[in-house]
Amino acid sequence: ELGPSYALVRHYAVGERREHPVHFDHHAMVTAVCSLSQPRDGSGLFVQQGPHTSAREFVRFGAAGDFAVHRWDLAHGVDISGDEE
Repeated sequence: ELGPSYALVRHYAVGERREHPVHFDHHAMVTAVCSLSQPRDGSGLFVQQGPHTSAREFVRFGAAGDFAVHRWDLAHGVDISGDEE
């Protein structure tokens, strides 16, 4: 049986943290990511298939509150642009 065992909330505020570098979630079998703000193109959660930032593809959330679910072995991160929080 699979169930949630850990929750983490990150806030990305103007003038504070704006990114979470590319990484793997070695501690989890699966991870669910929820955007709490209105999605913007070219900002937010990204997946990265290669070592350079040019390999990034931003996940397109339809609306605030939508989730993306991925396995532990997906290289991903967060990069917030502009005045988005």
